Amino acid sequence: FFFSSRRRHTRYISVTGVQTCALPIYTVIGSTAFAPFGDEKLVNLPSLGSVKIENNCFIGDFVSIAKGILSSTSLAESCYIDNMTHIGHDSILEKNVIIAAQCGIAGFVRIKEYATLAGQVGVAPFVCIGAHSKITAASKLFCDVDKEKIYSGYPAMEHNGYLRMQASLKKKFKKR
Repeated sequence: FFFSSRRRHTRYISVTGVQTCALPIYTVIGSTAFAPFGDEKLVNLPSLGSVKIENNCFIGDFVSIAKGILSSTSLAESCYIDNMTHIGHDSILEKNVIIAAQCGIAGFVRIKEYATLAGQVGVAPFVCIGAHSKITAASKLFCDVDKEKIYSGYPAMEHNGYLRMQASLKKKFKKR
């Protein structure tokens, strides 16, 4: 393990596979998954999985990575996770994924290689983001993204359609 000199406030629970990875202060890896279940009395499903982090990942301050419910939450080689980001349970990040600050990734999300999420992006459960795709800042993603696409907005849509919609709204309200 390689840790920064400020590791004293970092918590690690059931982490496997890390050889070289910088983990700064107030980062929680392997927290219990948020999976409430039940009708009358809510209970949290037990997290039986783990967190797998491969080499050369950068994980920023105040990041939380939940361990899987049934399998592993995994970060492949050379992922870059910026500050104040949450990675939900059973999510899979393939190699060279970049996630900017303040993103929220729900459970069971798959982000394929070389994808980029700008700041404050929210991703709903069970979404798959294709390889080399980009999600622009403050977008909220509820659908799968094909490879090499750019998505923007709330709800997120293909970037060109989003720009056309914004131009149309600008024209509509400019006339008033």
